[in-house]
Amino acid sequence: MAASDLPPVRAVDRRIVLVPEGHSFADGVEEALSRGPLTEDDRLAFIEANSWSRRHEQILRVAFGPSAAE
Repeated sequence: MAASDLPPVRAVDRRIVLVPEGHSFADGVEEALSRGPLTEDDRLAFIEANSWSRRHEQILRVAFGPSAAE
């Protein structure tokens, strides 16, 4: 995984290759590819942790309390 180096992206996952402004995104993608694929369990865990529905649940909990996203 490669992404622009933005503050919100830094906390998503340590395995993301962050590409600083002005640097080659293609180099970041190449580095990410060289690391190889995630295991299926890791891939599914990443999807679950970073899905829009998960983020929506987090926002609702912050705005309305723990029971809001249930």
